[in-house]
Amino acid sequence: MTNKMKSTVAGLLVILATLAVLSACSTRTILGDLTGEDNGRKLHIWFVKTAGDQLTLVEVSRQSGRGDSVKQSVEDLLTGPSGQEIQAGLGSEIPRGTILLGVEEKAGTIELNLSRRFASGGGSSSLETRIEQLRRTVTDSAGSKKVFLNVEGHRLTSASGEGLEIKQPIN
Repeated sequence: MTNKMKSTVAGLLVILATLAVLSACSTRTILGDLTGEDNGRKLHIWFVKTAGDQLTLVEVSRQSGRGDSVKQSVEDLLTGPSGQEIQAGLGSEIPRGTILLGVEEKAGTIELNLSRRFASGGGSSSLETRIEQLRRTVTDSAGSKKVFLNVEGHRLTSASGEGLEIKQPIN
């Protein structure tokens, strides 16, 4: 092997090692989109925090990506708090495994369709808190559009067996 080949191989190894280190990073900073513009828009996601027997709603900010900000904010809410937010005592009343089945926008309205897990268990106060988390989360992203909540394709108007009436639109 010539010195030139050894130098080339050594250079490639350095590049590969650098790429391996960079790909192992757990956090990434997004500098903006390809047009050079950074929309700087923040999403406001609402979680809960327990202090004794009190449950309070707490807002966290997330960076908005490209695309539908209502969809992204709901997906972030359903994913739940980050590890760092959990360490700070944040949680969610929304049952784990709740899935966003769809977001449909039409004539000044937005229809959110969630899996039935959203409305199951926990009693009426838990469901009220879930809806309030969702309401606050979508309020900024939806702007002046009215947001309606469906579960498995059906408008959620009451909690069966709980006597809880759910006002629509939720925002």
